[in-house]
Amino acid sequence: MRNCPLVLLVLLVGAAAGCAHARPRECPCPPEATAFWRVPCSWLQRIETPAEAAAAHTVNGVPFGEVHDEWVSLLSQMQPGDALWYYSGSHDCPPGSKCFRPGEDGYLLLRGCSAVKRLSIAYTYTR
Repeated sequence: MRNCPLVLLVLLVGAAAGCAHARPRECPCPPEATAFWRVPCSWLQRIETPAEAAAAHTVNGVPFGEVHDEWVSLLSQMQPGDALWYYSGSHDCPPGSKCFRPGEDGYLLLRGCSAVKRLSIAYTYTR
């Protein structure tokens, strides 16, 4: 498997420069890598720090509320250089995609172009 295109490096550098919430213009990884993510690349919204993610999803003072243990598990697998992507699938899955569920929101921990762990936090069902 080849390495991610330079786009991922630019996104990570941009995040360090205070542009962490910019939406990518294209997928940061090649299609052969994203096929195993179970989250369509089009759902990726932004890279967040663990502190930003926890602050945005605290329930009764507990980061991620009912899925706190899963959040702690995700954090335990995070290594320097990993990217924590917030994703939102507030639309139906594209035809032929391998996404988990339509309307799923959550976090995808990427190491290079490999998905390390996925944390689902919300579902919006459409009929």
